[in-house]
Amino acid sequence: MSTTQFTPETEESHKVNYLEVEKTILDLDSKGEVTLKKQTAPPAPITSMEDFVSRMGNDAETILKYAGVAYLQFYKDNLESNPDVPWQLVDEDSDGNEVLVPFTGTPIADDKLKQLGATVINLAKMVFGYAKNMVPGNVDENRKAKAAAKAKALEMVLSNPAAVEALKK
Repeated sequence: MSTTQFTPETEESHKVNYLEVEKTILDLDSKGEVTLKKQTAPPAPITSMEDFVSRMGNDAETILKYAGVAYLQFYKDNLESNPDVPWQLVDEDSDGNEVLVPFTGTPIADDKLKQLGATVINLAKMVFGYAKNMVPGNVDENRKAKAAAKAKALEMVLSNPAAVEALKK
């Protein structure tokens, strides 16, 4: 049987200050709910499959259970870039339940998203009065005013067919 060793690229990528679990219980002495925590330093990183199997107590059922959990996390981590699984649009059916339907739109190119954000902010400043403090003394109204200015600027950009075409490239 061959042995595959895993050596982390850097120790920093595997450092965690501590691991913790928490639960709330009814304390009969104080006659109230209290929150309890367990904290511990994380275990050393697993360095080989043999190390993993040993730490799992050589229990095949437990090993398969956690291998399945790890595989699902790996699959989820890579789902966004998986070309075999199509993106779908979130919609609602007639009862208000969430349903997924095929997405037929055109997403903005990733490299254009940052440019669009900068353009929207600059246009909002120039045309719609976007500023750091649009409504002095009222944080909520200030946020609403800034969001409205940005929404108008975005609408202005997206109403221009040449701008939309440029964002697709």
